[in-house]
Amino acid sequence: MYQSFLAYSVVDIGLNPQNIRTGNTFDVSLSDSYDFIVSDNDTGVTGGADAEGDQILFVQDSVGNVVVDGETFYLETVITFTIDGVSYTGYYFESDDTGADFMVFSEPIPAGTATVSSINTNPTSVDYAQLYSSGETIDEGGFEFLGLTGDDTLSGDGGDDNIFANWGNDLVYGGAGNDAISGEGGADTLWGEAGDDQIYGGLSEDVVDGGTGNDTIDGGSGNDILTGGDGDDTIYGGTDAAATFDRLGVEWNHFSDPDNDGVIDNGDDLNGQTVSVGSIDVSVTTSSPGITNYASTTLLTTGVDGGTSTVSPNSAMGIEGDGTTQITFSEGVENLQFRISDFESGPNVPLEIITINAYDIDGNLIQYTVDLGAWIQGDDTDGVAGADTFYTNQLDLVAFDTTPEGSMLVTIPGPVAMVEFVFNSQGGSLVVSDLYFDNPETEFSEVGGDDIISGGAGNDILDGLDGNDTISGGTGNDTISGGTGNDIITFADGDSVSGGDGDDLFILEDLGEASNGTITINGGGATETSGQGDTLQLGDLADLSTLNIQSTTQNSSGNTTYSGTVTLDDGTVLNFSEIENIVCFVTGTQIDTPIGPRPIETLKVGDLVNTLDHGPQPIRWIQSSTVSGKGNLAPVCFEAGTLPGQDRELRVSPQHRVLFGGYLAELHFGEDEVLVPATCFVGSPGVTQDDTAVVTYVHMLFDQHEIVTSEGCHTESFHPGEMALTALDSAARNELFAIFPDLRHCPSSYGSTARRVLRSYEACVMLGPAFEKKVAGPVSLACCQKAGRQMGGRLIFSGVCSVP
Repeated sequence: MYQSFLAYSVVDIGLNPQNIRTGNTFDVSLSDSYDFIVSDNDTGVTGGADAEGDQILFVQDSVGNVVVDGETFYLETVITFTIDGVSYTGYYFESDDTGADFMVFSEPIPAGTATVSSINTNPTSVDYAQLYSSGETIDEGGFEFLGLTGDDTLSGDGGDDNIFANWGNDLVYGGAGNDAISGEGGADTLWGEAGDDQIYGGLSEDVVDGGTGNDTIDGGSGNDILTGGDGDDTIYGGTDAAATFDRLGVEWNHFSDPDNDGVIDNGDDLNGQTVSVGSIDVSVTTSSPGITNYASTTLLTTGVDGGTSTVSPNSAMGIEGDGTTQITFSEGVENLQFRISDFESGPNVPLEIITINAYDIDGNLIQYTVDLGAWIQGDDTDGVAGADTFYTNQLDLVAFDTTPEGSMLVTIPGPVAMVEFVFNSQGGSLVVSDLYFDNPETEFSEVGGDDIISGGAGNDILDGLDGNDTISGGTGNDTISGGTGNDIITFADGDSVSGGDGDDLFILEDLGEASNGTITINGGGATETSGQGDTLQLGDLADLSTLNIQSTTQNSSGNTTYSGTVTLDDGTVLNFSEIENIVCFVTGTQIDTPIGPRPIETLKVGDLVNTLDHGPQPIRWIQSSTVSGKGNLAPVCFEAGTLPGQDRELRVSPQHRVLFGGYLAELHFGEDEVLVPATCFVGSPGVTQDDTAVVTYVHMLFDQHEIVTSEGCHTESFHPGEMALTALDSAARNELFAIFPDLRHCPSSYGSTARRVLRSYEACVMLGPAFEKKVAGPVSLACCQKAGRQMGGRLIFSGVCSVP
């Protein structure tokens, strides 16, 4: 459980209570208020020999800065003293981890000289209730907590918690209660758990799960994965503001003047100095006999990002002699950049070797990148990926501070808490430019990402905002908006969906919900791609005989758009508007790929598809066309199991060809396998051709004609013969000609088909015995007679022909 209280303290008092005796005096500085958060299973803090390892302390000052971040502590001493005749009792806490110490009081303490009245150097415990100044004790969460810039793990447990994770890739558990969780910088994983939580992902790629309750989730920028869980949730994917950062500079010409003449001069010592840069304190320490001086030389600053500031070309830290220089930051900083210049070597110039080490807040070595000048060589000596020790690769080189070949740019993504320069050169020197890093106090700005949003159970409000989002409403009556971008939205009974800008795909799914009467889909007509637009995929869940196109118009993107209704199999009425492609057939077909079956409408140029003859092959061109679904354009439907290997219903265009093999192909045509147009199968058991209002066909083309696996059976890819090219609209043809220019003047330049293609009368001969096809009327007799003539009078046909 957690104890949270406000108390007053003199931080890091530098006092050894073991040396204090009754009657002693010591100076006390003015106290400040602090928020103490303790993770402890007891009602009081123990001390001395009774100290327990489960007493974990978090401390924030009055403005929210973290002073102690999760350290084990104990009660060392209790001191009673007087200041100006007023008695005070202080409880002396000390950290087991870092030695940080606090004299904690339940009331403000004035500055002054304290006289010790009594002292207990071996206290067993003190109740937390004796430490309160104001507020309340919260046993199960309900606290405010600020993470540091590293990768934090924060847990709220019970209560209404306010957790601000700050920078780093943080893991946060809200626990029970109505929590407010903010991930801010870094790729965070945020769990709201129970309660009506408010969760903000912030920058980068976050994973957010609201858990149970009516949650509000905002992914912020980046490609987030957002899940509402149970309850009526509201989820936003991200916004479109640009992600920008202020930059802060460690500027050497702003350090203190050790000569006290008012301005830092060339050669002034930087060792031991500390400056405040924004909210960050930066310290410089150098071990003897090394020297670090201010240098006003002109040096190279190319590549150092100063943000809105100009990096000074006349401000540097000079490093001389053998020694180690450490630049320490009070908090970890990100995207630290600087240049080191003036690498030299030669008969009269000593070899200059520098090792650069970067450490995180826990003292671990971290990676960085370098851009080396042509005269600099780097070696990896520390086991962390990347070079860390640098020197010139020239035998006789005299460089200047502005010579690019003798300069290197260093970038440390961080968070970095210390940079260490180990310099080895008797009589040599290098110069380090001003250091710049991201301002941790920058207002977080956002850029939309490609989010994955899941509503889960309940009546959710889901908004993808910017980016190409994937959104699933789940069960319940959801309100879904795709926002800008090309979104994929999966919906079910009771949902109201708006695609917004872009070419959106709406996929109907059956979640077993009782019909509530209506579904509303609006594709949105702005900023679509000409010739594409929004697609409504109904699968096999709609009664296609009820499809009613009520209006057909052309939108601002030049696309033909449809509005109307269709009734689903469970009686739900689906109202749609501003839809360019109504997918009842063909799209939705599962195509075999190296990563498993994928719906054909999700494939794009460059994706790999498994082919029968040549293994995985990249798609060179893919297009769809929406046409009337009546008459000769009506799709052909093969019931599952009709074709060898077919495991689901397959719908294709009438002239789309399927692979047919076996003894009949060998017997009639001397081929192991042949390609047969789908229309030739119509009338066979399990094969039908049914009219519909409109149908969308997808054409997929490779470098050569291929056999692919569709719904488990083998079919052809698109072959751009003269008839196939004529069937395409002009925009699709022109796109294809841009990829294969020779097709414009010579369709045969693409090459032959992957197998022999049977003509209709040839297919009639072979498919009769294969499907026990009953062929009736004079046409059948003519078919048989033509087949006989084309086969040199050799007619082998065992099907049933009935003639009048």
